[in-house]
Amino acid sequence: MRVGCAAGRGHRTVRRPVGAARVAVAFLVRSLMIFTSYRLRALLGFVSLGTTLLGCVLVGRLVATGGAGFGERFGMSYTAFALVGVVVHGAASSGLRVFRTSVRREQLLGTLEHLLACPVDPSVLVVLSALGQLLLTLAGGLALLAVVSHLAGLGAVVSGEVLLPVVLYAASMAGLGLLSSAVVLVHKEGEPVSWALSTLTGVLGGVFVPVELLPGWVRGASLLLPTTHALALVRSALVPGHATPSASIPVLCLSAATLPVAGFIALRFAFRRARRDGSLGHY
Repeated sequence: MRVGCAAGRGHRTVRRPVGAARVAVAFLVRSLMIFTSYRLRALLGFVSLGTTLLGCVLVGRLVATGGAGFGERFGMSYTAFALVGVVVHGAASSGLRVFRTSVRREQLLGTLEHLLACPVDPSVLVVLSALGQLLLTLAGGLALLAVVSHLAGLGAVVSGEVLLPVVLYAASMAGLGLLSSAVVLVHKEGEPVSWALSTLTGVLGGVFVPVELLPGWVRGASLLLPTTHALALVRSALVPGHATPSASIPVLCLSAATLPVAGFIALRFAFRRARRDGSLGHY
């Protein structure tokens, strides 16, 4: 019997269960093919990242002219501080975009309903379809972090103290990305989750500005973001002898454990609602 998404006939064929591992590998290969096919888009992404990193270097030189107080207080120069924030946040927060982008692409191409005809849970399909891109971005971010760390004279990146918070942060952002996908599936446009987080994390999450320098009432809000705790853990791990913020570990573990589950549940409810009101194929 044929195994596939749609038989192309007036009736459905009997399907054998499809292993999640095989589907994941297939989507990973597709992600690689898409990434290598759109070379200009990849080049523009690298140029954009390089421009941001250059801005961090220039601002770092400006801060350095004001004295050595920043390095003495935070264990690294402002340039290193901002570069680590940009690289870690940029790599891990890709989970906020990839799932939404995957759903939106299938909607616009008109292939969402055909994809969901596969004998795999549609929510699992959405996760697997974007997982390859997330892993590629995360691996690239870790490699770039290793380069930045070496140039800045910081500690080694390949250590549990660095890798664990990055992975937990990526899992947290992936959970929020699934929530974003659920909103896209129902409302198509005007998705507020990623917009709000993209706006808040750059300032409140300690990417460019140390949280300690924020006003007291703003600092309380920053402690609710996984970005704040992940960057604090990564930066402390990269500075030998720097105290590890112990309070950040349980908060980050809690967000990494709960947000993906909440996002997956929301996505399943979104599929049910879209099917019930007949808007699954709309864009």
